[in-house]
Amino acid sequence: TKRSGVQIGVRLLEKGIEKRILSVDELATYVNLSRATVYRYMRKGTLPQPINNNARWGWDKKVVDEKMDQISGIKRNPET
Repeated sequence: TKRSGVQIGVRLLEKGIEKRILSVDELATYVNLSRATVYRYMRKGTLPQPINNNARWGWDKKVVDEKMDQISGIKRNPET
């Protein structure tokens, strides 16, 4: 049976592994937006463009975190 990306992500977290590349559904949940808003923000440049990860498109969680920090005004330690 085929598992959803969210189910796989939960199983990885249960094992202590944090998923780095997020699907659109995972990204929408992560930033608390709808899928439509994720795509709209992506087109406007508010959210980063997805990357191609082995024939699948997804968002790098670290790049998303950096962009969200920029938007909110949070200054990160360069080592994080």
